[in-house]
Amino acid sequence: MPDSSTKPIALITGASGFVGRYLARHLLEVSDWTLALVSRNEAGAVRLADEYARYPDRVAALAADISDAKAVQEALARTCPSYVFHLAAQTSVKDALDDPAATLGNNLFSTLNLLEGTRALAEPPRLLAIGSSEEYGHVRPEDNPVDEHTELRPDNPYGVSKVATDMLALQYVFSYKLPVIRVRAFNHIGPGQSDRFVTASFARQVALIEAGKQEPVIKVGNLSSQRDFTDVRDIVRAYYLAITQSQPGEVYNLCSEQSTSIQAVLDTLLNFCTVRVRVELDQTRLRPSDVPLIVGNAAKFRQLTGWKPAIGLRQSLADILDYWRAQVRSEP
Repeated sequence: MPDSSTKPIALITGASGFVGRYLARHLLEVSDWTLALVSRNEAGAVRLADEYARYPDRVAALAADISDAKAVQEALARTCPSYVFHLAAQTSVKDALDDPAATLGNNLFSTLNLLEGTRALAEPPRLLAIGSSEEYGHVRPEDNPVDEHTELRPDNPYGVSKVATDMLALQYVFSYKLPVIRVRAFNHIGPGQSDRFVTASFARQVALIEAGKQEPVIKVGNLSSQRDFTDVRDIVRAYYLAITQSQPGEVYNLCSEQSTSIQAVLDTLLNFCTVRVRVELDQTRLRPSDVPLIVGNAAKFRQLTGWKPAIGLRQSLADILDYWRAQVRSEP
């Protein structure tokens, strides 16, 4: 670790992932903290070290498989963080449906290992446990906008796993007085997100079509669902505010408080497209259960911190498409 005797250390699990990279950059901009960036293996840690090589005094990359309790304990003992952002998780609903056991085991036991590891420290750090709107699951129309008191009715294994980690984190607050803050982040999007997720999937297909690398046909699932989208750059601002300003034991929704149909997302991207495109339904992209509408209520967090999204959906989608255009140009 860099010499940080006078500065707080923030440890980020899942630091090589989509949100982890945005969070690390944000913390480097707004704080003087030293960052301990955790990757699952040595190869990932080497890539992180290279990525942040210009911050030798502020960033250290560590290899630690957080499904391994001993590895987690060693990483925490080595870094003695003041803050822990627990981002690492299996987040794909499709993957969770394909392999429920892997998602449940990965998400629950990695969280357990982290909670046990922080409990063993002489001064347990403030820990931000990242939940999801998927915890609310089967939302009835009259439940919208969803606040933190809305009943949790997860309708897929990923949502179940996040309810489990949410409640486990709360139990450690009650049982051991750990300073854990929980957030339930609604759909967040941005440049660099995997095309396993809907906005990136559409944008990549548009970019491939524009480049002549795909027939002018976009494969889609259910377009009628309405979701609450927030730019990842706004979400990481919220994570920083949550871990520094929120009350341990509390839970906060993070969302735009606006509902947008998947059809509207696709239409916006097609308006940006430079060629005519046909849309076709792909049955493999349909979920067994798909809630028609979910929109969040972030009043609790907004009143505490003043946070609200600054980047509109249209700008987010434009940035996502530009990212995929660049990616497609660089592909052979």
